[in-house]
Amino acid sequence: MRALIIGPDEKAAIRKVVAYAMEPDHFFRDGGSPPGSDPNFVAHIPDGFRCVFTFTRHQGKLFRHLTVSVNGPLLPSPEAGVMLAKEFGFTASDDSLDVVLRMQNDGWLASPGHEGEHCVMLAQPV
Repeated sequence: MRALIIGPDEKAAIRKVVAYAMEPDHFFRDGGSPPGSDPNFVAHIPDGFRCVFTFTRHQGKLFRHLTVSVNGPLLPSPEAGVMLAKEFGFTASDDSLDVVLRMQNDGWLASPGHEGEHCVMLAQPV
C-alpha cells in the first residue's frame, strides 16, 4: 500500500496543470499527440503517483479527463483516484470516499488502463 498525501506543494502542482489544461487552445482532441508526453499536462505526486489531466473534446462534448498511474505492478486504489480527481476539479454529490460507488450517478466514467499500463482513467462531462 502506498500513502497519498496531498499537501501545499502537490496542490500547487495540480493547480498549475489545471490552469494550463483549461485554456481552450490546450483542449485535447481525438487524434492529438498523447498529453502524457507534454509535461504541462502532468503532475507527479509523491510516493509514485503520476497524474495526466486534460480537458478533452470527444463527440462534441467536453470532459475533464484524468489518468492516474503508479510505478510498480499494481493499479492506484479507487480511493486515491477519487481523492486526486477531486483535486483536479471533478465534482461529486458526496464528499466521502464511498463516492466510488456513486460515480456513475455524478456522470463519472472510469476505466482501468490498457493491458500493461498501471493506471486508472477517469472522465466527467463538464
